[in-house]
Amino acid sequence: MKHLNIKVDIGIILLWVVIALLGLSVYRDSKTIKNLNVQLENEKKSYTDLSVQKASEATESEKRINTLKDKIDSLNSEIERLESELKTLHTENEHMRLQLDEYEQPTTEEVEEPLVETSLAPVVESATIIKDDHSIMTEIDDSNPTSNEATMEFWCTCDMTAYIPTGNPCANGNYPQAGYTVACNTLPFGTKIYIEGWGYRVVEDRGGMPGNGIDLFVNSYDEAVNIGRQSVNVYICK
Repeated sequence: MKHLNIKVDIGIILLWVVIALLGLSVYRDSKTIKNLNVQLENEKKSYTDLSVQKASEATESEKRINTLKDKIDSLNSEIERLESELKTLHTENEHMRLQLDEYEQPTTEEVEEPLVETSLAPVVESATIIKDDHSIMTEIDDSNPTSNEATMEFWCTCDMTAYIPTGNPCANGNYPQAGYTVACNTLPFGTKIYIEGWGYRVVEDRGGMPGNGIDLFVNSYDEAVNIGRQSVNVYICK
């Protein structure tokens, strides 16, 4: 009986040991669970903070992208403005170049000569000297101007070019006529001249060649190009 009581006591002790061990295990497990919950909360907080950071970074990135887009749009607008100004400058440059070409040589543009009533008599192949009132004065042989020394006086050996219609009248108010009009800066309007190899002309315009140079009026660009610039003997008709 005594041995039985000892065994019962040992069993009770062992039971309490098991219970204690179980309690200790439960305590440890609960502590572990608590630590895991804390870690989980920390992870959730970290995830939330990371999400907020990512969202903030995404917002900042979007702002930077929008800023870059605005800068690109501004640059494109500036490029378009510069291209427009470049086209304008190119057009002005072409216009100035054409004006310079017109000043230096006849233009390629054909301008229809306006029809104006005038009392000027046409210059004929036999080359007539014409009075101030444009009536026929005398017949002169173009082929041999020196045979008419009584009516002509040698003036100079001059540079000669040619110009074409612009639609404007001459400096004296008349409209130019091919085969009749010549421009000269040194002879008075209405002066009749004989150009060796070209016949008779009347000074009606200014401009063209400097000094004693003369500028024939012709109808077309091709005629002006063919004439070019040449030296000719010029006589003043008396």
